[in-house]
Amino acid sequence: MIPNHNAVSLIILLGTVTLLKGLTWENKNGPLEEKRLEVPEATVVPFAVFQFKASQPEVTSFKVTGETEDKIKISNDGWLYLEKALDRELKQSHSIQIEALDESSQTVEGPVTVTIIVKDINDNRPVFSQSEYAGVVREHSVPGDPFLQVFATDMDDPNTPNARLNFTISNQIPDHLKTPMFQINAATGEISTTPEGAAALKASKVFMFDKEEDVDKVDHLRKKFDEYCIPKENIPYERNPFFTCVQQRGAARLDPQIAADYTLIITVRDLEGLSESALSGSTRVNIVVKENLWVAPSPITIKENSTEQHPVQITQVQWNEPGAIYTLAQKEKFPRFPFSIDPAGRIYVTEPLDWEEKSRYGLVVFVRDENMKELDRPLEIHVIVEDINDNPPVCVHSESLFEVQENENIGNKIGVLQVTDLDEEGTENSLLHYEILNQEPELPSRTMFTIDEYSGNIQIAHGQFEKKKVPEYRLRVKVSDNGGRPAGFSTECKLVIKVIDINNQIPIFENSQYEPVSTPEDTPSGTTLLSILANDADEPGTGSSKVEYSIANGDPGKHFAIETNGTTNRGYLYIIKPLDFEKQSQYHLQINARNPEPLVSGIDYNSSSSALVIIEVTDVNEAPEFNKTGIYQTIILEDIANGTTILQVQAKDPEDDAITYTLLDDSLKWLRINEKTGDIITAASLDFEKMQEYVVRVRAEAGEPKQMSEQQVFIKLKDVNDNVPTLSKESLSAIICYPVEQSQKPLMLVAEDPDLPPYGSPLTFSLGGNATVSNDWKIKAFNETSAELIINHRNVHQQDYKVPIRIKDAGDRENTQTFTVHICKCTDFGNCFIEPGAHKEKAYAGTAVALLVGVLGFIAVILAVVLYRIKKKNPKKKSQNANGPAETELLSKANA
Repeated sequence: MIPNHNAVSLIILLGTVTLLKGLTWENKNGPLEEKRLEVPEATVVPFAVFQFKASQPEVTSFKVTGETEDKIKISNDGWLYLEKALDRELKQSHSIQIEALDESSQTVEGPVTVTIIVKDINDNRPVFSQSEYAGVVREHSVPGDPFLQVFATDMDDPNTPNARLNFTISNQIPDHLKTPMFQINAATGEISTTPEGAAALKASKVFMFDKEEDVDKVDHLRKKFDEYCIPKENIPYERNPFFTCVQQRGAARLDPQIAADYTLIITVRDLEGLSESALSGSTRVNIVVKENLWVAPSPITIKENSTEQHPVQITQVQWNEPGAIYTLAQKEKFPRFPFSIDPAGRIYVTEPLDWEEKSRYGLVVFVRDENMKELDRPLEIHVIVEDINDNPPVCVHSESLFEVQENENIGNKIGVLQVTDLDEEGTENSLLHYEILNQEPELPSRTMFTIDEYSGNIQIAHGQFEKKKVPEYRLRVKVSDNGGRPAGFSTECKLVIKVIDINNQIPIFENSQYEPVSTPEDTPSGTTLLSILANDADEPGTGSSKVEYSIANGDPGKHFAIETNGTTNRGYLYIIKPLDFEKQSQYHLQINARNPEPLVSGIDYNSSSSALVIIEVTDVNEAPEFNKTGIYQTIILEDIANGTTILQVQAKDPEDDAITYTLLDDSLKWLRINEKTGDIITAASLDFEKMQEYVVRVRAEAGEPKQMSEQQVFIKLKDVNDNVPTLSKESLSAIICYPVEQSQKPLMLVAEDPDLPPYGSPLTFSLGGNATVSNDWKIKAFNETSAELIINHRNVHQQDYKVPIRIKDAGDRENTQTFTVHICKCTDFGNCFIEPGAHKEKAYAGTAVALLVGVLGFIAVILAVVLYRIKKKNPKKKSQNANGPAETELLSKANA
C-alpha cells in the first residue's frame, strides 16, 4: 500500500499530466502483460507511469521487483509510479517484474517483464575537452584545410538533438582588418583559414627557433644574435641585453600559449545551435602564424657549356615538416631534361646546358607524404640559360651580289650585307661589327664603297663609275661578333658589286586600259584574274630593266595583289581576300610599273607606266551568315521554367532574303526554336543528371534555291538540388532471425542521390518516427552513402517492423522512407518460413471438397450417357407406352 498523501499526489499529478498531454485515463491503464513504457528523466515526483489491471477478481495487490533502485513503486490498485526521478545518464532503461497477488500474497498473475525507457531531456551542457587549445598555422595555407580541431562532449542522448553540437567562432583577437581570418566546421570543430586569412596571414617579423634547436645553448644564441644584430660595442655576448632578449623570445615563440599571434573564442551549443534555449560552453584557442617554407626560389641563371663537374646543385626547396617526398618534373615536353632532385629537396643540373638548344626551362616540384598524397600546390621554378659566345658569324650567301649605276651619287645605298649569328639576340655575343678589308680593283679609288660598322649597310663613297673600264668590283668584308672586340669570333664575306648602265628608260604598259574582268563573288582566294605586262628598254637582267608592279589606287580593302615573273617581267593579278558583291560590286584598279633602281636625273615616271584594270564582281546566292564568328554558348539552371527563352541565334542573308531557323540534334526534345527570330526556348524539363552539356545545331535557310548554313549551340546546365536521397531498391527491407542473437550484425542501409556535389553525397541518416523507434533502433554512419541500422535490444516479437529512415543530402533536401525489418524464424539459408501445422486443416478440407466435386461430376456424366443410349434404342415404345407396363419393364431392366 502506498501512503495516502502519495496516493493523493499521484492522482493530482496524473490529472495534471492528462490535461497537459491530452491523455485519457484509458491511455494510462491496461492488462497485466509485458510492456515497454517511456518515462522522461528528472520528472516531478511522484509521477504516475501506468495502471495495470488484473483479470482475476481475487487480486487485491501488486508487487514490483527488479531494477527499481528504490525509485519505482506500484500501488495496491496497480498504479506504477516513480517515487524518485530517474536519470538517463546513470541508467538508460530499467527492467522490472510485476506480479498480481491475492489476499494471502500469493501470485495470481505474472510475473511479467516491464521495461521502462528513460527519455532524455536537455539537462547537460556541452563541455570542451580542454579549457585552452594551441595551434600553429603556416602562411599561405590552403583555405579550408584544417590545422587544428577542438572537441566537446555532451552527456545527453547522442541520438537526439540534445547532444548534437554546433561550433562557432564568437571572437577573433586581434581583428584589425575587420575580416574573419579563420573558420570552423560547425559539425566537426575543425579550424582552418578563410580565403582572406590565407592571403593576409603573415608570420611575425622576428626570428624563430626550430623545435630541434636548444634555446639554452650559447652557440645557438650567438648564431641568432649574429643573424639579427650588428654589435655596437665590443662587449661579451652574455653582457649584451639583446642576447638575453633573444634567449627569452626564442623560447616564447615555441609556445603558442605564451606568444600567440591570434586568439579565438570558440563556442559550442547543443540542440544543433538552432534554439535560443540551447546550452553552451566556450574555450580559448591560441594560434601562432609560422613562416611557410614551401615557396618557389627566384629564377636561376646557369651559363651554358659549363665546365664544372656535374651534377651541380642550383637551388633547394623545403617543406614545412620533415619526412616529405619530393619529385621533379618539367613543365614543357622536351626530350632532354637535365635536372634532378634528392630526398632533401636539393635540385641539381646533371649536365652542361646549351642555350642554342633551349634557352629556358620550367621545373615543377611536387611535395607528397609517405602515402604519395600531395601536401600542397606544386612549385614552379624558372631556369634561364645564359648564352656565351660560342658561335661565329655566318655569311648568308657565299658571294653576295649588288648593283650600282654609272651615274649614282655619293651616299646612295647599295644594299645590306646579310650575316647571322646563332648566339642570343640583343647581347654582345651576337653584336656584329663590319669592316671592308679589300677592294678589287682599286680604281678609280681604293675606297669606292663604305660599310656601316654595326648595320652592314653598304653605300657609295666615291662616284665616277664607268662600266666599260670597271664592269664589277669585288670586296672582302670582315664580320666580327662581340662588337668587334678581340675576344670574339670573326668571318670574311665576299661581295660582288656590278656596275650597270644608267636607268634612263621607264617601263611602258602594253595596254593603258585592260578589258574589264568579270568574276563571281565566291571566286576562291588565290585565283588569277589577269596577266599584265610593261616593257623596259634598259639593259636586260639589271635592276634598271626589272619591273615591279603595285596597285596604287582602287583597292581600299586590299582584295588583290600582283605577282611578277622576274625573267619575263610579266605580272599576274590575283585575289588575296574574298569578294562580296553586296559590299562592292566593281573595282577600278590603277596599277603602276616601277624599277628597283632609281631613274637618272631628269627622267620621271608618267602615265605610260600606269594602267587601268576594271574588276566587275557578279552576285551569287549565298548562304546566310551567323552574326557570331565564335560559338553560341549559355549556362542555365536545370530547373529553368518550361517556355523560357535561353538564347537567340541570329544570321544575316547577304541578299536580304527572309531567314528560316530550324533546330537540329535535339535528341532529348528539350528545346524548340522560333523559326523567324532564332529564339531558342525550353520545351521540356531539363535534367543535369542526364546530360551536363547539351549541344544542338541551328540551321538558317534563305533564298531560292535554298541556301543554308549551320551553327553549333552549347548549353551548359548547372546542377540544382532537385533530387531527394532515396534508399536503393536492394535496401528497402531485411531479415533478422528470431530469436535475436546477441551478436546480431547491423543491417546495411544504402541510399543514392543523383545530384552531384555540393548537393548529393555525403548523405546523413537518422531515425524518424516516435521515441519507440529510437528505443528499438539506432543508426550509425558507415560511409558517404551508407549507414548501419542496429537493433538496440532482443526484446522483440516475430513480426514486421516498419522503421522510418530519414535521409538528408548535402544540400539539406530530406526524404523519409520506410525500411521493413522482418523478424521471423529462419531456414538454414536465412529465409523466413511458416510452420506447416499452421495450415494443415485448411489443406485437408480443400482437398476433400475437390475430391467430392470430382466424383459427383463423373457419376453425372455416366448417367447422362446411359439414359441417352436407352432413349435412342426404343423411341417408339417410349411414345406408345408412355404411362403403361412398357415403362415399368424398362425401369426394371435398368434397375437390374
